[in-house]
Amino acid sequence: MQTLDSPVFELNKESDYYKKIKEVKDSQPIINEILDQVASKLEIDPKEFLYYNAGGFGFEKYTDSYMKYQDKLTKNPDRNGVHTFKRSTNEFKEISSMINEIDKIKKTVNPFALHDIFGFNNLKASQWIGDRFFVGVKSEERTMGNVEERKNQSIEPVKDISYKEYLKLVMEHTD
Repeated sequence: MQTLDSPVFELNKESDYYKKIKEVKDSQPIINEILDQVASKLEIDPKEFLYYNAGGFGFEKYTDSYMKYQDKLTKNPDRNGVHTFKRSTNEFKEISSMINEIDKIKKTVNPFALHDIFGFNNLKASQWIGDRFFVGVKSEERTMGNVEERKNQSIEPVKDISYKEYLKLVMEHTD
């Protein structure tokens, strides 16, 4: 298991944001099942299937899946190198409704909320350890400034944790 670099903060389990991301995390088996259904329907390797949302999904060039569906994918890749299914294809229509179920699960969490909590462009990485969520940041001062602004909220989103405590938790959860 990899560790975050110092400084590290823990998201408060009582905060609204924690409850939302925990719900999404707990829904991961459902998401995996949907992706397995997509892979079996398309008869592809699930590792080759890439998706953004119900409106954009496909494969990288030169994969077996790309070769199989090449004529049903966009000619030019997007900026990430993904050739997405053309919207007029039957595959797009069938798979889009399945991916829409994943979107419904994931839309409960604003992906930019962590920037509101820890400061814009201040995040380095995040990590789940058991049911605890930790975030590594670039600047402790910027994080504390943002946290101070949120003191008037009923529940503080961040709990202080020493790096030593964090490392002990990592060691306890290592196989």
